[in-house]
Amino acid sequence: MLDALVFIKFVVIRKFYLINDIKSGLIIVMVIRLMLALK
Repeated sequence: MLDALVFIKFVVIRKFYLINDIKSGLIIVMVIRLMLALK
């Protein structure tokens, strides 16, 4: 029951912040590529 509530909250938050997740995800990918390029 508790796990289900946490999961529902997680899904709602993910949907709510989907655009921000995409932006931060792109930033993370860019940072990883930069780090790999510097190696």
